[in-house]
Amino acid sequence: MDKGNLIRKYESIIKRDYIVEIIRRFERVRELLFYKGELDKVVDGYLNYDRLINDYQKQIIQFNRDIKKLESLKFELLNKSVIELRKEGKLIEWLNNLNDKELNEIKDIVDVKGEFRKIDDYRFNESKKNRGKMVIQY
Repeated sequence: MDKGNLIRKYESIIKRDYIVEIIRRFERVRELLFYKGELDKVVDGYLNYDRLINDYQKQIIQFNRDIKKLESLKFELLNKSVIELRKEGKLIEWLNNLNDKELNEIKDIVDVKGEFRKIDDYRFNESKKNRGKMVIQY
């Protein structure tokens, strides 16, 4: 078997130590059992599969990055008005003008959970005050 050719062919893609170990494993299988076929071609095929797996893993990483970017763009589109109102400092005021049903509905659609909590706590405390109960301030 020409180890040098296999190492040269794949070492820019796969670590040299790994290539040497794979060659050693195939040679050991051939020594202890038997192996039909040309070992060079078999090891070349094996290392080629490793190369393909590596390429696919890189593609998967890129696909995941692309998916995250698209998810972010979707989020920005859906939350555009929220983002603008938050920048202007008007979001709490805007949300506070919604009734409880509308506020709950909008909380389930866009990202206003922090503001929702503030408004919900405020409204709860106000309702307690209006009923004459003591309100604990945090």
